[in-house]
Amino acid sequence: MVTIDDLRSVARPVDGPPPDGSVTMVLHDDSEADAVLLYLAADRSRQAVRVLLRSEDIGYVRRDSVYEFFPELSKRLGDTARVHPPLDAPPSAYRWMELRCPEPECAEGPVLTMHLNEDDPPRCPRHTGQPLRLEP
Repeated sequence: MVTIDDLRSVARPVDGPPPDGSVTMVLHDDSEADAVLLYLAADRSRQAVRVLLRSEDIGYVRRDSVYEFFPELSKRLGDTARVHPPLDAPPSAYRWMELRCPEPECAEGPVLTMHLNEDDPPRCPRHTGQPLRLEP
């Protein structure tokens, strides 16, 4: 199982515009940290994820920085060529809601979260104070 501290150890500070196609994930505890690996592993074009622990900005976790969390497997004739993420929960356990900033032309990509308190929604990392809206 990967923890928030593991992600923190490989995260890079946010110092400029987000990388093209990147998303932000709002995590609430260690039980959701595996989802960052799963998200990056699901599509080779995904290069980075901005990670927030509730409202604390952890930074960008890049695809090439999480390889150390994947176990090395021997490959023999007949073995699958897939990499298996070290997950405690199956991929189907993660149900993400996609949120977006209502500001026109906001450069921040979608924000993914598993928890949404409509009375206190997550805020846009770029437009602080601006509540994010659920995408239909």
